[in-house]
Amino acid sequence: MEVTEVRHQIPHNLGEGTKLHGMQPLACAGTQARHEAAQRNSQKVKKRSLQRAYRRALQQGLAWYRGSHYTVQELENMGCSLPTGPAAPPEREFIHHDLHRCNRQHAPKRRMTFWQWNCGGLSISKLDEVKAWLALNQVDIAVMVETRWTYDATWTDSEWNMVHSGEGAHRGKGILILVSRRICNSAQIQWQFHDSGRLVHLRLKQHPRNLDIVACYQHVFQPTQSCLQARERWWGLLERVLAGLPTRNCLVMLGDFNSSLQASPRISGTSTFLWNGRSHRGTSHADHPRLLQILRHFALVALNTWSSALGPTYVHGHTASRLDYICVRQMYADGTARRVRYLWDSPFISQTTHGHVPMLCTLAKFWIPDHAHHRIQQVTMQQRQSSRQAYLTQSPAWMEFCDRSHDMLVEHFADTTKDADVFMNDLHSSMLQLFVTHFPAGKKESSTSTWKPALPILLNKWQHRRLMQ
Repeated sequence: MEVTEVRHQIPHNLGEGTKLHGMQPLACAGTQARHEAAQRNSQKVKKRSLQRAYRRALQQGLAWYRGSHYTVQELENMGCSLPTGPAAPPEREFIHHDLHRCNRQHAPKRRMTFWQWNCGGLSISKLDEVKAWLALNQVDIAVMVETRWTYDATWTDSEWNMVHSGEGAHRGKGILILVSRRICNSAQIQWQFHDSGRLVHLRLKQHPRNLDIVACYQHVFQPTQSCLQARERWWGLLERVLAGLPTRNCLVMLGDFNSSLQASPRISGTSTFLWNGRSHRGTSHADHPRLLQILRHFALVALNTWSSALGPTYVHGHTASRLDYICVRQMYADGTARRVRYLWDSPFISQTTHGHVPMLCTLAKFWIPDHAHHRIQQVTMQQRQSSRQAYLTQSPAWMEFCDRSHDMLVEHFADTTKDADVFMNDLHSSMLQLFVTHFPAGKKESSTSTWKPALPILLNKWQHRRLMQ
């Protein structure tokens, strides 16, 4: 019998041209393989699709890549950079086809893209630039405020359905809403000018939920009685508009509110922002609690307040403020929606960080509720029926529940240090726990089949029947 030898040395070129499977063994800090792996990881990004996204971001200030939007700085942090070789050939005449095709391929398919900007005056040539940029970057709905146009109008071109409100002699206002024809036609759009040039409600007939867009432009704050009265009338009108919207619809409220916003749990993230390497609060307005009150009342979330690194939305000289917001209902404020982008590098604006910044975000088209989380905290139908019967009969269990509930309410309302949202959440949880204690969930009784008790008799009968055959 021959002896088979096993080679203990692996050729150094075994991995050349072969596919690696599984994970390689861990290497200690002193091995050569560890140094080679570290050197490979420190190299620049070589993935061509990511480099193409980086070039698109350099041209447009933003690039879509695999369903997410990235700025130039974010792509550079990922290792992207321009090649150091010879200069690239000049752009082709049909370069816009490549930009449109790549962004359309990488844009999210199950989300809608919203864009908002206080343009500070809009010319026809600037509008053409903005529409070209919006079309190239697959924006679905865009809102521009302070157009300074003095007429109301609606019109349509090959790409957009447009609604403008700005009637009146005052030129310091105006709202323009652009809706892409990819998502709906003009027959599916309804609108109402509640305050011409300052508050516009637009509704899109969508399936399965309609989309309500509330475009806002509050009066510029001035420390005068007439200005404060005008701003209060605008706040009251906004409340009435929001109160008349169905809660089943998707709601997006955006624009220039000319007001600061304080931090509040589940409503707004931070009250400060970073600017020039320091934390700032911006300009404080006398009526700033009104905006937070409206957001709390209608359970809206300001998406661009959850990261102080975003910076201000308005810069003028040596002052900066956060005045522009994009607000949605709490169920639509997921992590991706809160990833708002400030587009200071947009090619259609002056390349300076002065004025208002364009903002972009995405929202889910189809929201599926989490029934396990949103139902009434595991309260079963049997518990509801039991508590209702106890209420109708005024049973001792119901009277005890009422007494304990009264004591708990007095205890909670005595604590005035909690935030309003935290207070309501704690009160709801405590009352629910008390309810479950007094009316516990019973076990569901399953009916027994009629043949199961007689099964031994049936088996004995069948056995005798076989013996008699």
